[in-house]
Amino acid sequence: MRLLLTGLVMLLSAAISMAATLKATDAGVAIESPAGKFTLEYPVLLDSSQKAAQKLVGKAIEQDNKVKLTYDGGASIDLQILPDGTLAFTVSNIPSSVKNLRTQMVITPGNANGAYFSFGKSEAKPFPSEKPDKPHLFQGQSRHFTIRGKSGASVTFTTPYDYSYNQLTDNREWNWNVFMWQVHTPYNPDARVYTMKVADGTVDEQTPPTSVKPPAASSSGSAARPAPKPTRLALVNDGIRVEAGLLRFTMGYPELHGEGNKVAHKLIEKRISGGSAALKYADGGAIDVELKPNGQLTFKYSSIPSDVKNVILSSLIDFSISNGGTFSVDGQSAIAFPTEKPAKPHLFQGHARKIALKTYDGRTVEMALPEFTYVQMTDNREWGWKIFNMKFMTPFNRDWSQLRMQISMSDDASVKVEPQVDLMGQPAKFDYPGKMKSVDELKADAATEGEYYASFKPIETDAYGGLPGSGEKLGLTKTGFFHVEKKGDKWYLVNPEGNLFFHLGIGCFMPTMYTYVAGREEIYEWLPPRDGEFASAYRPNEPQSFDFHQANLIRKYGKPVTPEWFLELMIPRVKAFGFNSGGPFTSFMERQSPEANFPYVLTLPISQWRGFKMIPGVRETWDPYDPKMRETLVKNFKDIEKRANDPRVIGYFLVNEPLYEDLPRVVPTLDGKWHCKRELVNMLQKKYGTIAALNEAWNLSAASFDELIDRGLPVTTRQASADVREFTLQFLETYFELVTTEF
Repeated sequence: MRLLLTGLVMLLSAAISMAATLKATDAGVAIESPAGKFTLEYPVLLDSSQKAAQKLVGKAIEQDNKVKLTYDGGASIDLQILPDGTLAFTVSNIPSSVKNLRTQMVITPGNANGAYFSFGKSEAKPFPSEKPDKPHLFQGQSRHFTIRGKSGASVTFTTPYDYSYNQLTDNREWNWNVFMWQVHTPYNPDARVYTMKVADGTVDEQTPPTSVKPPAASSSGSAARPAPKPTRLALVNDGIRVEAGLLRFTMGYPELHGEGNKVAHKLIEKRISGGSAALKYADGGAIDVELKPNGQLTFKYSSIPSDVKNVILSSLIDFSISNGGTFSVDGQSAIAFPTEKPAKPHLFQGHARKIALKTYDGRTVEMALPEFTYVQMTDNREWGWKIFNMKFMTPFNRDWSQLRMQISMSDDASVKVEPQVDLMGQPAKFDYPGKMKSVDELKADAATEGEYYASFKPIETDAYGGLPGSGEKLGLTKTGFFHVEKKGDKWYLVNPEGNLFFHLGIGCFMPTMYTYVAGREEIYEWLPPRDGEFASAYRPNEPQSFDFHQANLIRKYGKPVTPEWFLELMIPRVKAFGFNSGGPFTSFMERQSPEANFPYVLTLPISQWRGFKMIPGVRETWDPYDPKMRETLVKNFKDIEKRANDPRVIGYFLVNEPLYEDLPRVVPTLDGKWHCKRELVNMLQKKYGTIAALNEAWNLSAASFDELIDRGLPVTTRQASADVREFTLQFLETYFELVTTEF
């Protein structure tokens, strides 16, 4: 396996007065300044949901000025504190899941008492002595953060970029009497050096950070192309995650099949820790999975039931691999993944010891398989699903205590990558009706589009998009707000004018459609600098993502894209098409002008982005029995009050595409960390009274109800299925009652 990234330096330059000292400690870099004593914690590697993508698992402090940080998955940071106060973080093997680097610092009451803070050149504000109404004292982009202590001395922290995201929080909101400063810096694989600076004095007294030359790249690679894309092998909740540049898929954990090649024993428990996973199946079977850094994958069997005939590993391969991607079996000629649906769905069926997947840019994932493994590669368009399925079926031999696979990744640097995406974000290699051929063609459209939109003749509506006169005809009530009303045996949606309203709205009514460009820049014919004319087309706080739609709007109309301008442009257009409202996932509809008067819906703040922890394996569903989730719900719903008097608000969208049907399958497999699992056991104890009665009904051999809390429960009997269905109804009743009551 090639090195993920030869080296990336995150630089923190500290020009602190002679009285100040910097020292590497177990907790972070200790800073003593006339303005106070602080500890800058070691970097956290965050994923797209702002959660730790790779946990810090090791700290080896060699001296006061050197420390080696290691993260699970192979990432590492070598920190050196230089004599002039510079902190140099040399970062290696950063996986593609990392989107931001976060540093944070606790400000204790002793340092905050009588002190002031400011961001940039804004007016200094005192740290509050009393708990404020809102916990966030500052949220936004800033290059500088300054603390002025009660002695009058100041210390200023310079963040890496003008668009680095800062947050200063009063943690008394969560019963912790401290303040917390966090700075999130977008991770850019192309940026070898990030600079911060900690120095005495105000922002006006600061000088630029000291420049530090990054370490030389390894000479083993080829200069013919960019550095190899980040690769990753990891055990995750759904299976073995494989990431090699643009090729990414998850190989599911083993399925135990019996006669007729059907699942004989369901997986009922998964306990994952780093490179190890303990799997338990119904009727007592167990498999311990071990993934080593070199890609060796071992499956160790124990107590496998006698009716098991085959072990199945299955992977879904994204359809994008058909863009020049191939697979080969046992080193034979490569077979192309078809762009068009083939006459027969099975691209390959047969026994093999080795299979290799290769993308158009030369990245290859090769899998060495156990002896006698049967391989099937299928194009699922035969069944209306645009995806490829790769399945490995290995006979279960009772004389074998384990099976091994080897997963290897490589990068063919000799492959010349041609752009796949053109100047305007369109497929570069394909032509089709309506494809823009030049920027001039795009600009010319701006001069003629007015006549086009004027040609549409939508039906007449009232001021809020309702049917004029319908309220009087049906005797509906005019309340000044959207509401539902029953007349006879029918329910009607009524708008603020008291008229019938048919909600014909557009979801995701916004200009943004970002694509992640970092690490695959060679596939784009054009990417602009991150400042200048197209700066607004890069995602705020995440310059690794670019929006060609916004770039084309800038080209076409000659101005940056703002929410207000976009609404002014688009609302008249969609009204011309006959739409009368906005749908869900539009975050700035309230910024529309009063003249627009375009109704819209909002989404309840109960997603993972708003602090809710989702149940693994159940999409968009959190645990209603968890007290922390209930507290978060109550806190988040306070934000709803500010829209209460907006007559344009139709209502609130609950959640997007939840898979509640997975609750009966997933909840029994959870451990006691999940309150819903504990509640399931409580329900069973109340229903059956004794563990003997439950064992008989569920075909178990448990010694106590307490034993059930942390183990997976096999749902193999008719009564067990009925009990789980009963609990699922209880779960949903609790879930929706909580949401409804607090709303």
